[in-house]
Amino acid sequence: MEENKDTSKSRYRGGLFWPLLLIALGIVLLLNNLQGLESDVWDTLLKLWPLLFIAGGLDSLLRRDGIAGPLLGIGLGIVFLLGNFNLMALDALGMLFRIWPLFLIAVGLDLAFSRRSPWGAVIAAALIIALLLGAVWFFGSPLMSGNIASETIVQPVEGITQARLEIEPIVGSLQCSALTDSKNLVEGTVKRMRGEEIRQEFQVKDDVGVFRLYTTRNAFYPNDAGSEATWQLGFSPQVPLDLQINLVVGETVLDLTGLQVSDLKSEMVIGQTKVILPEKGKLTAQIEGVIGQIILYVPAGMGVSITSDLGIANLRTPPDYEKRGDRYFSPGYESAVNRVDLEVSQVIGSVRVVQK
Repeated sequence: MEENKDTSKSRYRGGLFWPLLLIALGIVLLLNNLQGLESDVWDTLLKLWPLLFIAGGLDSLLRRDGIAGPLLGIGLGIVFLLGNFNLMALDALGMLFRIWPLFLIAVGLDLAFSRRSPWGAVIAAALIIALLLGAVWFFGSPLMSGNIASETIVQPVEGITQARLEIEPIVGSLQCSALTDSKNLVEGTVKRMRGEEIRQEFQVKDDVGVFRLYTTRNAFYPNDAGSEATWQLGFSPQVPLDLQINLVVGETVLDLTGLQVSDLKSEMVIGQTKVILPEKGKLTAQIEGVIGQIILYVPAGMGVSITSDLGIANLRTPPDYEKRGDRYFSPGYESAVNRVDLEVSQVIGSVRVVQK
């Protein structure tokens, strides 16, 4: 009995995935705390997240935990890695949201075939490779771009003296700027996906208009190529505005040049947020992200104060910005007529302040 116990212990192989992940995470956190990571390094590290799939798959193969599941992880990791570095025309995160049931199929194939016989393992591996290649072909083919429909958005001013705009896509690219030669409050186009509904609401109370533009879907996960979903909106430069932007996955580009924005709140779960601050006025802004990058463009003559709440993210400011406690100040902030007070929150990724 004791010999059997010793034999079973000697055959057990501890996995390397979690130890290596902890070591890598510890190194990244240490470098971040020592200010050893620049924002461009963070950008590269974020693009390398598919290595987790590859490492997990290799670790499972070494521990002989089936073959279909590990091969799927390795294959997806390679495909997503190529997509992140623009070597393959695929939206990695958007694709992952839609093909996650393949993991269930891989587990089923392992249980049904690969653990019964060597030939069963070969069959399971062949099936999962075929499914993966089919998914890559489908999401990279023109079939996915054929599901896009364009919708025109128009909201007149209707005599209001102030407005609050709430823009809430789920996935895609959101681009906002000032309108030219238009008397509307909001005007633009939305390229929506199949199964997606764009809803527009507008209410007026005490000469203050509240405009809400949001999307609903028939399914919890995106059904189509999120990189093709584009919201291009223009806002009136004649009306004082409060902006609230919520995007789950994608890219937000807010060009506030020429707009009368006094309050801004932008939230992003996974993706990049770019904000071009206005040249005039006083603005209070909250920019929040979970995984990704925040880039803030500051025009000349605009005073800036920045309060940051960073997890394992990196903050890079111009060299002449002064740090006092947990806040950063641009030169001449106290005497500036035009100023922006920023609260920036980023859990994983980078925050960059660029002086124009």
